[in-house]
Amino acid sequence: MARKYQIWVILLLMVCAVGCSRVKKYAKNKAEKAIEKTVEKIPWVEKEGDFYTRSSGWDYARLPLIEPYEATNVTGDEWLLDNDLINPSGNNSAGNISKIGVSKPYIFIYCDSTTLVNGQEVDCAWYIINADKNELSTFLTEKECNNYLSKRKITLPEMYEIDSLWNEFDKAEKLPWTQKSDSK
Repeated sequence: MARKYQIWVILLLMVCAVGCSRVKKYAKNKAEKAIEKTVEKIPWVEKEGDFYTRSSGWDYARLPLIEPYEATNVTGDEWLLDNDLINPSGNNSAGNISKIGVSKPYIFIYCDSTTLVNGQEVDCAWYIINADKNELSTFLTEKECNNYLSKRKITLPEMYEIDSLWNEFDKAEKLPWTQKSDSK
């Protein structure tokens, strides 16, 4: 008789253990789904696949160029592109960006006021980035930039005033160079 109770107790404990783990798993799944839904509603949280549609982070505005390149604005009045290609040793900084254009694989940047080139402050600079090759070319005059483009038979795309471009992007989550690729 005691043996019979022992078997029932063991069976009851097994049922509870299995049932509790299933309830725990169910509750965990519900909690994870609730967190995912909440995070989806927060605009500044990076989500996989949102590189070309996310216009800002917690404390900055951003313009996606060609992944992983992006122009950012933290201060409200200065756009910059600062990554390892532009600034591997602190000698360059595409700051004070006023115009930008993209024609894959190239990113074209014009900085119309003080920016840093080879460790020196300059009044303006032109940058061309080949995103496929991770190459940067920097020019101190428009003539130098145009000569470079001409020699390589690269066509300068439409250059957009960066503040106006960001205002449009913030509203529509689309950029001229991403719209063209979407329609193909």
